[in-house]
Amino acid sequence: MNRNKALIFDLGNVVFKISFDNAFRYWANAAKGDIKQIKDNYAFDEYYAHFEKNLITPDEFKNHLIEKLKINFEGDAFERGWNSIYEEVIPGVPELLAELKKSYRLVALTNTNIVHYPTWAAKYAKELEVFEQVFSSHIIGHRKPEPAAYQVVLDYLHKPPAHTWFFDDHLPNIVAAEKMGINAVLVTSFEKMLDDMKQRGITR
Repeated sequence: MNRNKALIFDLGNVVFKISFDNAFRYWANAAKGDIKQIKDNYAFDEYYAHFEKNLITPDEFKNHLIEKLKINFEGDAFERGWNSIYEEVIPGVPELLAELKKSYRLVALTNTNIVHYPTWAAKYAKELEVFEQVFSSHIIGHRKPEPAAYQVVLDYLHKPPAHTWFFDDHLPNIVAAEKMGINAVLVTSFEKMLDDMKQRGITR
């Protein structure tokens, strides 16, 4: 048993698949616009970061997108498109997490926002039950790769960084975790993550 160790998981493209192309496509169809233009104009910028830390309102973020993407959102087109990014659970992940839970404490750390949160929390409710706690950036007020985001999780776990493993699909988040002394693994596919776990002795 390794209950003295904990595994920290990102959610998007680690537990379930997400694609922002779905949002761009929805917005283009709703606004009769050009999806390439929308995709080219979109940026994960300061407004996006502020939105994920709940520093600006959904309306402020939406108005920024209207200006940035040069389209207008009729009715609930923004919300519907924004929440269309969520796809299927990655095959094999639920079974892997259930097995890991027998030996490790499992928590999740995700960058998200007040509009996305209710959608994925409901859509993947069954799969998320495996985690004893899910830390969302818009609730804790910090987002990866900010050190404070990881520190919130470490404080909750009451474990030194060396006794934790972190799995995320974005390299900057991995680098930041490693700088704090957390063991970190870049997730590029389920198969590669599983292989990395075996190589590191997390699974057999």
